[in-house]
Amino acid sequence: MKTKLKQFAALFLSVLLVLAMVFSVAACNGGGNGPDDSGNKGPTEQNPPDDTGDEKDSFTVTFHYGFDAGDFDAATGTVKKYKSELKRETKGKKVTLASAALKLFEVEGYEVSGYSTTDWQKDGIAADMDVNVLYTPLETVNVTFKNADGSVIKTATGYKGRALALSEYPDTEDPVFIISSERFNEMTAAEQSDYTDYEAAGSSLTGYKMLKADAARINSAAVVPVGKYFKSWEGMQTTPTADCTVTAALGDGDAVMPKTAAITVDGVKDAAYEQVDSLVHVVVYSSVTNDKMKDYTNDDAGWKKAATRQGGTNAADAKIYAAYDGDWLYFYFEITDERVLNLGKKFNEQIANPWQQDGIEFYYAFGTATCRLQVDALGYHIDAGDYTNSSAYQDKVQYATSLTGVDIASVKKGEGMIEATGATGYNIEIAIPAYKEPEKGATPSDTIGGAGWGEKVGIGDMMYFALQLNNIDALPVERAYDQAISENSANLYAYMNSIETASFNAVAFGSQFHDFVDIGYAKRYVLG
Repeated sequence: MKTKLKQFAALFLSVLLVLAMVFSVAACNGGGNGPDDSGNKGPTEQNPPDDTGDEKDSFTVTFHYGFDAGDFDAATGTVKKYKSELKRETKGKKVTLASAALKLFEVEGYEVSGYSTTDWQKDGIAADMDVNVLYTPLETVNVTFKNADGSVIKTATGYKGRALALSEYPDTEDPVFIISSERFNEMTAAEQSDYTDYEAAGSSLTGYKMLKADAARINSAAVVPVGKYFKSWEGMQTTPTADCTVTAALGDGDAVMPKTAAITVDGVKDAAYEQVDSLVHVVVYSSVTNDKMKDYTNDDAGWKKAATRQGGTNAADAKIYAAYDGDWLYFYFEITDERVLNLGKKFNEQIANPWQQDGIEFYYAFGTATCRLQVDALGYHIDAGDYTNSSAYQDKVQYATSLTGVDIASVKKGEGMIEATGATGYNIEIAIPAYKEPEKGATPSDTIGGAGWGEKVGIGDMMYFALQLNNIDALPVERAYDQAISENSANLYAYMNSIETASFNAVAFGSQFHDFVDIGYAKRYVLG
């Protein structure tokens, strides 16, 4: 018993000793049970700083958006895997997204229907935030495109209430041109070898031919018979709301420029020319402007407003002939004029205003830019003129003139004024390279078809065309003429409003210097 008491007493003393040592260590480290301020004593190797208690004042809002095909669960309307993310930093303020950022969220065939949380649109953001963009599938509509002959070109898929993407439309800028059997039979065997029968399901056309190279495009481009042009899609809704069918509406070209062998440009009409028009006498009012000329038809309101002819007794008229050989476009203008007048070589070469005497102004376009060429009746000078889109090919154009009613060889083209009183008309022949005019400011190389030249035109391409016939009744007196030459005046018309008015015989010339201006309705001519 005494032995057990001694053992218990020894154990008790050992426990007291251990407790004393523990409290002693605690006291050495800062006051026993008092607050722990070791964080204010600076870092030590044994006690690194603890910053887990610091508060953030900037937060990140991450938007998850976009997905690949197959990553949208149509059953639940959720995205299984987002493709991209967009981060925005904020100091607790609401996040505002610019339109460019919102556009990033768009996915073809779906519309953004909301967000998994709208807390990012409110002030008081106090933590990093993830926002999932929510999507809803758009309802589809089918637009079936048909040719004018009833054949189906393609069926495009769009979205209800939204404009059909332009990429879904058939090609109308470069359609498949088809030619009649009559035109085909006029071709050489070599040319015919490039063609094949045009056959399309549902087509009402028979006997037409198309280029073999175009066969693969009848399911992606409109089909247009040569001699016609594409006008519009009939039945097309701006924003389709249901399945629909639209049909190509075609207009008639005013003439087909026949494909022929090369023509010699010498002022004499070749047999290969075909007449494509006659001049229609109108006065151009201010509502009919050059930049619109290419779009005019006989039904245009500006032309309906036009009168028949203004002033003067020196009647003139013109017939227009045309042809095409694959490399050049040929025009032959056959003009009748009671009195062919010209201001002579010196005036034409020095002042270079063909329009201030008998002659033509010739406007044409293959696209949006209308170009001009002008030639005087005796062919002293050809000029593109001070015009918005002067022809870039002026120095490549071939031209020649001739007089009718007199022995052409006997007409003297002198240094001064000339009055060809024996002539009853004149002819002007022009050949233009078969290339679209280059962009304004581009300088074509000397080599035809080289650098800087526009696209070459071919069968089926449309050319817009207008002819202006300038005509005067009398020549200015020599004193005024000599003064204009000596001062190198750019415009004899200025003398009509100067001290020389009387010398110019205003009554004879008319108030606008020209006796009258005749212009043919602007036409659409198709290369055939």
